[in-house]
Amino acid sequence: GGNNTRSFRFLLTLALRKAQTAVTLDNGGHVEEAIRTYREAISMLGLVLNRTNEEDGRQRLLHF
Repeated sequence: GGNNTRSFRFLLTLALRKAQTAVTLDNGGHVEEAIRTYREAISMLGLVLNRTNEEDGRQRLLHF
């Protein structure tokens, strides 16, 4: 339902924000912290993808 879509987008937004933070750290030369943050972002994206096993979830991801 619509609630599922909202939580999906929320999780995806958090994961993408974390990825952007990692890029910023990386560009600033904070390599170790950047790597840790990249890993966290990847873990979050993994959770998002696991929650969208059904076909319409994959479509949502593609058209985000």
